[in-house]
Amino acid sequence: TPRRVSEALPVQTRHVDLLVQSAPARLVHVEFVRRPEPDLAARMLEYRARIIRAHPGAEVSQVALVLGEGRAHEEFATPDTLWARFRVVYLRRCDPAELLAVPALMPLAVLARPGRDRDRAGLLREVLLAIRARAAPGRVGELCEAAAVLAGVYLDVSTIDAVAKEVAMPFVLEETVGGRSLAEKFLAQGRREGREEGREA
Repeated sequence: TPRRVSEALPVQTRHVDLLVQSAPARLVHVEFVRRPEPDLAARMLEYRARIIRAHPGAEVSQVALVLGEGRAHEEFATPDTLWARFRVVYLRRCDPAELLAVPALMPLAVLARPGRDRDRAGLLREVLLAIRARAAPGRVGELCEAAAVLAGVYLDVSTIDAVAKEVAMPFVLEETVGGRSLAEKFLAQGRREGREEGREA
């Protein structure tokens, strides 16, 4: 027997992580994901719909940038005709050298594939030294701070601070805006994951 359900849909303010115009009438949406959650594809579809509504006629490309572990489904599909696809990039599979070749991408290299000759702390050290040597002087502090914040996906705060002091980068991760923001975001995600694991148990 058909049963009526509530027609009210919750209204939430959504902010994408990054939205850039790469060419006339072409937008690229990038979402930074520490660990993919089951609803990632649905959220990407929702973001796409909102972007299209805000920018009629624009071609939209979407990328989910996975910062840590886990895998993501690259498409959203329903049994009928609704289907959408986005690209997933796993930083842990990327070559650090490719990211270090572009100053703006250097901070992301701390999450790339470490290789056999270096560990995560060694990779962070290499990234900080590369930023200091090759980035524009006015951006060195900003890029180093970003690298330290991203390194928090794999390394603890004391290790990051020790590496920063070793290469004479005078900042403390917990005292940066990005560090506090990242800590809050990861803490919230950890709570959600804990609740899910508890339900499964």
